[in-house]
Amino acid sequence: MYSFISHIRFLLKATNQHGVHSPFVYSYVTKCLYSKEKITSVKSIEILLKTLDYFKSENLKIDPKSQFYKNQIKKRFNNLKTDAQVYDAIYMNDCSMWSKTFQKKEIKNTSWVFINNIHNSKESTSLWDKIIALEEVTVSIDLFYCGILFFRQEQEKEHFKIRY
Repeated sequence: MYSFISHIRFLLKATNQHGVHSPFVYSYVTKCLYSKEKITSVKSIEILLKTLDYFKSENLKIDPKSQFYKNQIKKRFNNLKTDAQVYDAIYMNDCSMWSKTFQKKEIKNTSWVFINNIHNSKESTSLWDKIIALEEVTVSIDLFYCGILFFRQEQEKEHFKIRY
């Protein structure tokens, strides 16, 4: 029940590419998220795979417990490294993994974090709100099914809710 009500609230506040005034986010939404390529019917996996491809990520940190996602990624990106010191992308299965997984020293200005299941409970939504309020997070994109965080120092802090 929470998820249904949460989704309705999200849809009332979310926008598409026309409500985005950041060139970086606009480009990401139009060229990546809204591209015509259909990869899978599972929205969060599709968003993750499209994002990995769009940003040409080479190093991914992924929780070993996320075997299903790891297999999906390996099918499409067999050259992706998962044992680097600094990562282009980090995958987290939910917001509770933030404090266990995220380490500032493992990211660079162009790194991004994909967090799945950001609205599957009140606790997840609350944790998401706390994460996007952190100083190091400059851009956050809430896609309801998942969230994406960026650490771009040259960009103003902005938060977007995008319909997907």
